[in-house]
Amino acid sequence: MTGEITSGDASEGIFYMKPLTVIEAYARVLVDDQKRLAHIRRQLASADDTSDWSEHARAVVQRWSAIQLPNIAATMCLALEVLDTYGPEGVQVQDSVEAAVWNNKFFAWRNEFNPRAPGSSA
Repeated sequence: MTGEITSGDASEGIFYMKPLTVIEAYARVLVDDQKRLAHIRRQLASADDTSDWSEHARAVVQRWSAIQLPNIAATMCLALEVLDTYGPEGVQVQDSVEAAVWNNKFFAWRNEFNPRAPGSSA
């Protein structure tokens, strides 16, 4: 997805996103991840609850729900906001202050969905 979404510290002074590309890519990530998690859950249902594998698998499922899902949702919220604001062609913001605002929106959404995420201010 190089070139489709940029996010970094405010000193970079640029924000670029083609929202439909980002939405499609993250929808695919969400679906693919859910297929993998469903497979893990099916294996867990028939596994020994005390095995090391079971403990690891439960941790993977929990980590995905606690960290990855909020990140995907935050990215999609940002992409939808860009879509609603600028349309399907997206935007390239060169003004460093405005770019910093757009770059920060991902973190604001992520913190909204998971206030305990690494790097959150909560």
